[in-house]
Amino acid sequence: MKKRLTFIIGLIFSLSAFSQSTPLKSFECNLKPDYQEFTQNQIETYISKVDFEKYRLLDKRTTLLFDNGFQITLLSANEAAASGLLTNPASYPKRFTTNYGLPTFHLTPDGLIGIRPPSITPVSKKYILN
Repeated sequence: MKKRLTFIIGLIFSLSAFSQSTPLKSFECNLKPDYQEFTQNQIETYISKVDFEKYRLLDKRTTLLFDNGFQITLLSANEAAASGLLTNPASYPKRFTTNYGLPTFHLTPDGLIGIRPPSITPVSKKYILN
């Protein structure tokens, strides 16, 4: 009985360790061809540590702009749930409120992300991609 219990506990720990070492991404990183400030891998590492959930929509992708010259596109909540990244996609809004504008972000050389508030204008189609 002890051997079986030890085996089951070991299996659980090994599965959880494996699942943490191969994370799924809930965003796509889009770089301009001539972009050189950060590598794709650096950006993805820095971005994966930040909680952008308040910018995610239920069934539309959201593009977040960085003044460093790149953008990331958040998968919709439904897409992320289908990939096993979210458990409750219904808690996400279908769209942003009418007078909501997304901020512009900035990635510092040491990996910190700053936020610059948007000007007070209605949301534009450039912020939301299908």
